[in-house]
Amino acid sequence: MRLFITSSQGQFGQTTISLTVTDANGLTDTQSFVYEIFTEENFVTATDGYTTDYYGYDVAISNHHAIIGAYYDDDKGSNSGSAYIFKQQGSHWVQSAKLVANNGTANDYFGYAVALSGDYVIIGSYYNDNDVTDQGSAYIFKRHDSSWFQEAYLTASDLFGCEVDISGNYAIIGAKNEDDSF
Repeated sequence: MRLFITSSQGQFGQTTISLTVTDANGLTDTQSFVYEIFTEENFVTATDGYTTDYYGYDVAISNHHAIIGAYYDDDKGSNSGSAYIFKQQGSHWVQSAKLVANNGTANDYFGYAVALSGDYVIIGSYYNDNDVTDQGSAYIFKRHDSSWFQEAYLTASDLFGCEVDISGNYAIIGAKNEDDSF
């Protein structure tokens, strides 16, 4: 089997990608897909960002929304962290929200890990101190119309929240110092 991929000449805008497959018997099949390729002006920055915020350490995108973590942001204390939500409007991305932990404090690293699925985001805060130093936590926010609200605060131990992901009604959260054996 041979695989050939060709695209139309447009650098930006709508482009068609055609996939042609020819098998060993010489039978050929072609499928075409149309994609929208946006211009370079989609560089997104935080409206209140600083170079020391670690803005963009983790990012995610789902449909017409993107989330960008900034775990050294200082809104709730030094390195408390934050996450920025951007919404696609035409060919541009516009900041629509800045999320911080309701109970955020210094050195929580909120925004170290971020994920987005539909109307939900999950944000890791792996140095959050709940009952134990550096226990870690994860926060789930839900979008209602154009606003985002904290729906859940999840804790465990062992730097819980160092990695996060969400898909539909399911979320997974990493704890990088977990050492229990089963």
